[in-house]
Amino acid sequence: MPATCCFKTLKLYVSKRSVNLRYCSVHAGHLEAEIKFSETHYPKLDFNHPNLLLRCLSECKLQQAREMLEQMPQRGNSSHVVGWTSLLSKYAKDGFLDEARTLFEIMPGRNVVTHNAMLSAYVQCGRLNDACQFFELMPERNVVSWTSMLCGLMNAGRVGEARELFNEMPERNVISWNSMVVGLIRNGVLEEARRVFDLAPTKNQVSWNAMIAGYAENCRMEEGRALFDEMQDRNVVTWTSLIAGYCRIGDVEEGYRLFQRMPERNVVSWTAMIGGFAWNGFYEEALLLFLEMRESYDVKPNGETFISLAYACSGMGFPRLGKQLHAYIISNGWDYDDYDGRLSKSLIHMYSLFGVMEYAHYIFIKSLKNCTVQSFNSMINGYIRTGQLEKAQNLFDTVPSRDKISWTSMITGYFSVGEVIKACHLFKRMPD
Repeated sequence: MPATCCFKTLKLYVSKRSVNLRYCSVHAGHLEAEIKFSETHYPKLDFNHPNLLLRCLSECKLQQAREMLEQMPQRGNSSHVVGWTSLLSKYAKDGFLDEARTLFEIMPGRNVVTHNAMLSAYVQCGRLNDACQFFELMPERNVVSWTSMLCGLMNAGRVGEARELFNEMPERNVISWNSMVVGLIRNGVLEEARRVFDLAPTKNQVSWNAMIAGYAENCRMEEGRALFDEMQDRNVVTWTSLIAGYCRIGDVEEGYRLFQRMPERNVVSWTAMIGGFAWNGFYEEALLLFLEMRESYDVKPNGETFISLAYACSGMGFPRLGKQLHAYIISNGWDYDDYDGRLSKSLIHMYSLFGVMEYAHYIFIKSLKNCTVQSFNSMINGYIRTGQLEKAQNLFDTVPSRDKISWTSMITGYFSVGEVIKACHLFKRMPD
C-alpha cells in the first residue's frame, strides 16, 4: 500500500475516533464510555490519552486516570510524567494524601518537579513535619522546593525556622522574597517584613502590594501611604488596600477621595468602599454607592457586598429596605450558606434588630449547620426585644457554645421584665 494511502487511512481512522469520542462525551455524557471506547477500539494509538486524562482528573475519576497512566507508553513521553504529577496533585488537593504518597512511590521517572508536587501536597495539607522530612531527603532541590517549604513554615507560624531556611537558600527569586515578606506580615513581624522588602533585589507588584496591605491592615496609614506614593506601577489591588485601610481607621473621607481617583475599579474595590461607609455609620451613603455600582457601572456584587449592605439596612432601621435586599440576594442565586454562613449571619442579625423574627427564624433554620454563636445571640436578642422570652430561653438552652453575650443577653432579658429570680439563677450558673 502506498505511503500516501496509509496516511489517508490513518487520518480517517483518527478522525472517526475523535468524532465518536466527542459524541460519547457531549451527547451521552458518560466519561466511562469514552474511556472504554479508547481502550477497546484502538489500544495502540495514544493520540487522545492526554485529553482523556485531563477529563478524568477534572471529573474526579482518579482510578480511571491511574489505569490510563499505567497503559501509556513511558519512553520519551513527556505527557506521561506530567500525567502522573497531575494525578498526584489531584489526590493531594482532594485530601487523599496517603494515596498521593503511594502514587509517588510507584511513579516512574520521578524528577524534581514530581518531588516538588509531593512536597507541596504535604505543605498544603498542613503535615509540616512530613514535609520537613521529605524536603531533607529530596535528591535534588530547586528554588521552588525551598520556597514551598518556606511558605509552609510561615503558614504554621514557625517564623524562626522559616528565617533560617530563607538564609540558607542557595538561590532566591522574587517569589521567594515575596513569600518571606508576606509570611512575616501575617505573623505580625511588620518591621522585619519591611527590612526584607527593602533588601529585595527585585520587586514586583506583589511585593509592593503586600507591604502596603500589611501597613493598611495594621492601621499604619502614614507608612502605607508613603509606599503607595512611591510605587510606580499601581493596580486595583494597591488602591483597594489603601482605601480599606483608611476606612478601617475611620477616615472614610480620605478613603472615598482615593476611591474617586481610582483609574479602574472592580467588585472588591466597590465593596471595600461600600463596607467602609456601612461599618462607619454612613448607611445611606453605602446604599447609594451600591446603586451607583449596579446602575452606572453594571458591576455584579459579591457576598461581601451583601454583608455590608445588610449591616447598612440594620443601621437605618427600615425593615422594608432589608426585605428588598433579602429578595435581591435570593433572586440573584445566592445561598444562605455562602461565604461560610456569614451571609445568613448578617441577614439574621438584620431581621433580629428589626424584630421581624419569622424571617430571622426562617433563615436561621435554613442555615443551621453553619450557624455560629453570633447567630444564636442575634436570635436570642431578637426574641427578647419582641417579648418572646420563652423562645429566647429555649434557644439559649440549645446554644452549643455560649459566650458572655449569650448569658448577658438572657440575664438582661429576665431583668427587663421583672423576672429577678430567674435572672439571678442564670447569673449564678454563668461561668467565669
